[in-house]
Amino acid sequence: MSFYNLDSDLPPHDQKTMQNNQPTIQFIACMFLMIVSISTLSAQEVCNNGVDDDNDGLIDLNDSEDCVCSAVSSVTSLIPNPSFEVYDCLPITLAELSCSDTWEQATLATSDYFLNIPGALWDNIIPMPVPDGEGVAGFVISTYSIDSDGTEAIYNEYIGGCLLAPMEAGVEYTIQMSLAGSSWDGGFNSSGVFYSPIDITIFGSSACPEWPLPGEPVGNDLGCPTFLEEWVELGHTSYSADETWQTITIQFTPDTDIQSIMIGGPCELPSDFSVDLITNSAFPYFWIDNLLLNETSLFSSIEITGSYCDEDLTLLGASDTLAEYVQWYYEGVAISAQTNNQLAWSDLNLSEGTYQFIAFQNDSTCAGSQIEVSLPPSITPLIEASTQSGCEPLTVQFNHVTPTPSIACEWDFGDGNTAEECNPTHVYTESGLYSIDIRVTFENGCTYDTTYQQYIEVTAPPQAVFTASPQPTNVNNTQISFFPESNDAIVEWQWNFGEVFPYTDTVESPTVLFPGIPGNYPIELVAINSDGCRDTLSSFILIESDGTVNLPNIFTPNGDGDNDRFVPFEEFPGRWQLTIFNRWGVEVFTTENLSQGWTGEDSPSATYYWVLDPRDGQQGESRAGYVTLVRD
Repeated sequence: MSFYNLDSDLPPHDQKTMQNNQPTIQFIACMFLMIVSISTLSAQEVCNNGVDDDNDGLIDLNDSEDCVCSAVSSVTSLIPNPSFEVYDCLPITLAELSCSDTWEQATLATSDYFLNIPGALWDNIIPMPVPDGEGVAGFVISTYSIDSDGTEAIYNEYIGGCLLAPMEAGVEYTIQMSLAGSSWDGGFNSSGVFYSPIDITIFGSSACPEWPLPGEPVGNDLGCPTFLEEWVELGHTSYSADETWQTITIQFTPDTDIQSIMIGGPCELPSDFSVDLITNSAFPYFWIDNLLLNETSLFSSIEITGSYCDEDLTLLGASDTLAEYVQWYYEGVAISAQTNNQLAWSDLNLSEGTYQFIAFQNDSTCAGSQIEVSLPPSITPLIEASTQSGCEPLTVQFNHVTPTPSIACEWDFGDGNTAEECNPTHVYTESGLYSIDIRVTFENGCTYDTTYQQYIEVTAPPQAVFTASPQPTNVNNTQISFFPESNDAIVEWQWNFGEVFPYTDTVESPTVLFPGIPGNYPIELVAINSDGCRDTLSSFILIESDGTVNLPNIFTPNGDGDNDRFVPFEEFPGRWQLTIFNRWGVEVFTTENLSQGWTGEDSPSATYYWVLDPRDGQQGESRAGYVTLVRD
């Protein structure tokens, strides 16, 4: 940081309150060198008190007449197209870095270009948001086996390009870049595997070559370019991949003028960067963006610590040890009481915008830097549902589908139930309209929520109710009419009469002729409403006897399963007593279980006399007759 003369002393500060209610944060660093001069007029502007002292509507550094600021613009990168935003063609597959204007695949190993616009190559495992714009480059750093004895070759992909102007020998330069590292299993799926720290390296050449550079002539190496005499390593820095964007810096002083650069892995790789191509293990993969290259002296002396989302964002200004005091400014206006190297941005609830850090020396000199703090739009959590309407009970699979990576989700389904997973399944058991609340914590530490009003509609099913007439009835009156008792919402009736003709029907009120045989006949009604919801009712039709019992006049108890018992022809409910006599009038059998009848027991073949008497108020009169028992 260099110091410059001021024309007068500077008085104390005044209060300036800052407000902030923005949701996420990005940083754009820049630097300025400022000269502040105070006029000797009686109504002069004081340049560090947050007050319009001369009543001209301009405060502090914004008063360009009284507080003259000579500033250089933000650091200009010597690298053309430093954020990969300008392109000559849309990348649609891998190995198309040359689609990004002025960038080239530096070696035979194929580096990649990703562009987050429709129709271009992109992948959802790239950490979002990217540091600048929509484009990033990507490259692999690895070794792999080239024969059965385990011999390994380097496979490093590099990005390369020619500079806007040469870097001069003997001048210190800084390259600042954003890097995100993960692992690639061959299909751009993150495997969750991370590797030991790796030296991200920049190489340089005094000429602008024809790209790509040839591979190393020994073996099958596609490694670093230093085997070519014109290429030298300029510098490197250690980087540990954690699937998030990090800003890394390399400082170096070239021995010769440098016209072109390439960036990627080092010449020697850690052991865990070896990939077995047979088992298709994950490759170490790196995305790169926002490359700022220029003389070190031009870079900002303001550092950023913490983050907005974690509410601990802090700006740290570097000043010369000879500085008497320092002052922080927001958009050129002094921030009251902020007179040390640390500006607790989150604690002070400050706003996005331009911040200046000025160091003042007792001999009326000063120096400063500035930084831009900008906040991107808030993130609205996006959801999908397997269905948004249906009949109760309604099962819905919910999914959180916001492209920005998230680490936690909280759901409120609107019916008193909640969930704490990002893709829950929920069952609605009652009809109604339900609004969905979702609260998501993203990887940047920020939490956002939204409500989907009346998102799920659950419809109540109809009620399948009917009456049948006549009921009960006897074998002499078996024509039954059915009458549904339902509301107008029912649009379809499905009747099932079991083994009774016509077996099924779809009319609203069918009439069916049941058999003249006593018994319970099962039936079923399925009622369906206009929403497709259905309800099922099962019942039965009772056919009773009219009191007449029909008995056979012969039976053959020979064990063949056919006519083995002396029983009524039809199932006969009620209570009756059956008595059997032989031809001499001797009782040989009696029972009140008419459905079991008489098996003939040990009686010989002959004609027998039977008597049937009602019991316990059974309808019908006593009857008598003859039956012949025939044994083969």
